[in-house]
Amino acid sequence: MSDKAKPPTNSSILAARAVEQKMLDNKSRLAKSERVILARNLDGLLQEAKASGVLKGAVVLKAGIACGSDAAAANALSRYCLRIGHKRAESPKLSADPKKYLKLALAAATLTGKPRHEAILKLAEGSNVFGRQEKIDEAQFLPAEVVWQLLRLKLVELISRHDLMTYFREVDEVRGRYKEDLYLVHKSGWHQDSYSGQSTSSWPFVYLGIIVRRSFSARLKIDDVEKEVSGTVQIVEGVRLVLGWENGSILAYLEFFPGLAVQTFEHGDHAHMFDFHWFDFHSKTNTYTTGRLKNLQFSLENNESFNRPIESTDWPCRLREHSRFEFLDPQSLASTFLECKLLNMPDQVLNQYADTSAVVSRPDSPLALIEAQLLERKPTYYRQTASFLDKLEEDIILLSTSFRAWRQDQLEKARNDHFLAVADVEQKLNGLRAVQSRAKNQ
Repeated sequence: MSDKAKPPTNSSILAARAVEQKMLDNKSRLAKSERVILARNLDGLLQEAKASGVLKGAVVLKAGIACGSDAAAANALSRYCLRIGHKRAESPKLSADPKKYLKLALAAATLTGKPRHEAILKLAEGSNVFGRQEKIDEAQFLPAEVVWQLLRLKLVELISRHDLMTYFREVDEVRGRYKEDLYLVHKSGWHQDSYSGQSTSSWPFVYLGIIVRRSFSARLKIDDVEKEVSGTVQIVEGVRLVLGWENGSILAYLEFFPGLAVQTFEHGDHAHMFDFHWFDFHSKTNTYTTGRLKNLQFSLENNESFNRPIESTDWPCRLREHSRFEFLDPQSLASTFLECKLLNMPDQVLNQYADTSAVVSRPDSPLALIEAQLLERKPTYYRQTASFLDKLEEDIILLSTSFRAWRQDQLEKARNDHFLAVADVEQKLNGLRAVQSRAKNQ
């Protein structure tokens, strides 16, 4: 089992500090899209505060926002809050000053006892200017933000429907009690194993597809075959959508793992002879002009070369894999699924034939396929396949039901072993008593 570092306990705190500094340093007026994002997120924080018994007016007064009078304090929020899905007759005149949103978020956190860093990250969630990722072009960000909003809500609904919070807490409790990792091997059930860090093998995921990052013309040769053939060598990344657990919260990630794919052209007019052999780029070579995938050798043409992708050694990690994780947000969706293509695999979850004529994303992009599935668009032809959310739900059900069944079996085994152990001891005690009784009678 791979030995990986534990997550830094202050990773979220450091991220929140960076976000807060961006807001404090901001000198320009926020774009309308950014105001809407901050206003939606702040409304979510205030709804949480209200559920805890904190009035909105109290948050305004605590933040020091000008409001005319204490009695009308809540009215000042019309410039800072926007309910998701709510449509007003007129466009809301939202504030363009991020510092005001920050003051309100921190005031709500103080009054409810919510950790400061959690409030800051919640406020900046999905922001192009203040998010964890680097800012991207607005033309790319806007469609990705629309898709992300819908995807996020559907994930929340999925998490609630299957009470995934309880499942993660149960797994975390067993891990913490025994200081061991838990993971599911589909053919033999759940296992415990000594582990210095924490793997993500109990996290539900769906495998979205394989993204091509770069392609090179190459000459290919199979061992023990004299003839060389032409083809391409492609640097690719497999992508998973993962629901993970960190510091008592469920977070959505995109997980990436690197590899190579090879396509040959000399096996018939329309034959796509893909041969996918994943490897971890563990060799000491940093720059490739030639290479090998099991029994296939390749040599790049036109003096081309490529560099070995840098592996991630940060938490979280999966067993025996060298993947990297990015938080699911509009930036990661845009950078991953807009300017790229997917390999057309037969079992690909993102159906290449989905109808993308009525989507906000660029119709020829993989992001459009994600959006089409979220909007339940039908394929233009070929049969309907399960969506990536259907597949993710299948994994959630598999993990949660099998884990609880395993825990129940373990408890039953413990009870039976206790019963047998007690019965064995009682039998031995009865034997000793009988011996002692005979000794007294002699």
